[in-house]
Amino acid sequence: MNVAARIRASLGRPLNVEGLALSPLSKIGIAIGPIHGKSTEELLRAADVASDLARHTQPPVVVYRVETDIHSESRLELLTRLRRALDDETLEVWFQPKVDAISGLVVGAEALLRWQDQERWIPPDLFIPAAEAAGMMNELTDFVVRRSLAAVAKWKANGHSLGVAVNLSPSSLEDSDLPARIAGELRRFQIHPPSLTIEITESVVMGLGQTVAEGLSRLRSLGVRISVDDFGTGYSSLRYLKDLDIDELKLDRSFVQDLSVSDRSATIARAVIGLGHSLGLQVVAEGVETVEARDLLNEMSCDVLQGFLVARPMDETKLARWLDRHQTKQTRPDRSVRITKTGPAK
Repeated sequence: MNVAARIRASLGRPLNVEGLALSPLSKIGIAIGPIHGKSTEELLRAADVASDLARHTQPPVVVYRVETDIHSESRLELLTRLRRALDDETLEVWFQPKVDAISGLVVGAEALLRWQDQERWIPPDLFIPAAEAAGMMNELTDFVVRRSLAAVAKWKANGHSLGVAVNLSPSSLEDSDLPARIAGELRRFQIHPPSLTIEITESVVMGLGQTVAEGLSRLRSLGVRISVDDFGTGYSSLRYLKDLDIDELKLDRSFVQDLSVSDRSATIARAVIGLGHSLGLQVVAEGVETVEARDLLNEMSCDVLQGFLVARPMDETKLARWLDRHQTKQTRPDRSVRITKTGPAK
């Protein structure tokens, strides 16, 4: 992976073409012999499968996994079980709280899809890429949006008014009917649109095509908030921050987790926070796991914190109890509740 990162960094250097500085994007697929194949043909085929997955999913570097190979027997079995879980609605949506860095207000939660199959948890980085390649992401997105907004309505009925953030994949953004379906769910659960945040990764924004851009614009017209996730990991220019109508930047966890030991990470984090504020954007730091990181982010005037130091992901029932245990009370309509202390859920 280190070699692949160095290759991407080298390929990502700006090229001067007729006076224009162009920053190439690269995706890399990796196959390792003899694990993924014994012959040259087998390894090349596995590497091609991995590179194709890298082109259509978030990670820029993908190591071949048989589960994501559209022609492998194990992948077909995985997708069959996933289809059954989706039809039976046995998938789960968990939530990780996000808190105001200074006041301790819970300003929202990120929705995370979870799947327990035959008494074992299937990692999202295993079934999400497979679902993406198989064309199932639109259905999974609808499921997550529906469950998330239903949870928001339940929390609100119990006195906990906070918003929710849902991650969207490139294929979901290309779905021209998605904005209408989201609008319908907002009306169904009587949720104020700004209470829903749509998260898209920086890599998606960097490769923004016309169809995806139009989908993002239609979502924005609903009144929902737009957040750019994993910010700081791309090799592109910052021009899209000027062109896109967004509300929030999420500082990538790789910078947050190294804050106390890496001056470079701290410098980048400070620069991203300053850039976001200069553009009128809220900045969220994800992956906050230590008191040292929290204190440094407070010094940098970061707006919102998310990570294990605040709470681990939990299902909606546990989150409701977590809010109750922390003696919450409503403080701002549709946005936040106050907590008296923060800590991991038990």
